[in-house]
Amino acid sequence: MPRVPRELNERAGQRLRQCRQEAGLTLMQLARRLGISYQMVQKYEAGSCQIGVVRCQQIAQIFQRDLAWFLRE
Repeated sequence: MPRVPRELNERAGQRLRQCRQEAGLTLMQLARRLGISYQMVQKYEAGSCQIGVVRCQQIAQIFQRDLAWFLRE
């Protein structure tokens, strides 16, 4: 199975951080909404872990963004 390029993970992570900060949420607050640890949110934001499609959709809904916005260049 092909690996997702690191750049794509980093871009999605940067957009996640941007949304979280614009919403005034801490890592812990977002993690609670997602039902995951704040460390996992940190990994997503750093681009070191791939955000799965279901999780990305959940994030897009929280921030009222189009799913594709997280991946656009």
